[in-house]
Amino acid sequence: MTLRAPPTWRTPGGSSGGSSAALAAGFGPLSLGSDIGGSLRVPPNYCGVYGHKPTHGIIPTRGHAPPGARAVPRDIDLAVVGPMARSASDIALELDILAGPDELRDAVAYRLALPPPRHEALKDFRVLVVDTHPLLPTGASVRAALEKLSDRLGKAGVTVARESPLLPDFAEAARLYMRLLLPAFSASWPLEQYDQVKAAAAALPPDDNSLSAERVRSAIEQLTSRHARVLPGRVELPFGDEHDLAELAEALENAATIDHRAGD
Repeated sequence: MTLRAPPTWRTPGGSSGGSSAALAAGFGPLSLGSDIGGSLRVPPNYCGVYGHKPTHGIIPTRGHAPPGARAVPRDIDLAVVGPMARSASDIALELDILAGPDELRDAVAYRLALPPPRHEALKDFRVLVVDTHPLLPTGASVRAALEKLSDRLGKAGVTVARESPLLPDFAEAARLYMRLLLPAFSASWPLEQYDQVKAAAAALPPDDNSLSAERVRSAIEQLTSRHARVLPGRVELPFGDEHDLAELAEALENAATIDHRAGD
């Protein structure tokens, strides 16, 4: 079990919890992680360090593999490799070093040219705050943290907005996310687990479009194709020039408490 830097009875999060805890404890200035559903964002938030989930495909995945696995590049829906550090400036430096096409596979086809930051001073930025979701309630602690941050940004001269006509349909976006999330894991499931999930999918009512139903159906679809499916068109928030950042009510909950102090 990876222990968080003090207080150690709180989890460092996952799955890049080891990297975040090591950074917070001062083991080194930089680290790496991977992210499908929050693994580069949740642990740094819990440990008080920095993590960044970059755009899909701008950092090669070659070499990022667990012991015993082949260190070859893999393209998986939603999955990226990204930088972790103890400061925002170190994150920017690490991203500049890592970003670019895979030298052995993609470097002939394209070159990466990341745009510079839109602004230099904090007061010049425009931030969109989104603290509600049609399918998932926002926790009181999350809402309070967002409100506190929004107030501080406003006092610093930042233009803070609470709504935008350019926002996508969050309910449909959540269902699409679920359809992409499970396939990233399910291709390696054993057949016994596949049989169980297949039975659960067959028992679902045809009109059930809940998030849990989307997860079950997508896992079966992916297990059938065994990662042969092509990633659909990339979904981006179409803010254009209206907002520089979107502050979302996601993954901001305080680190969950784990009781490993009593007993083994």
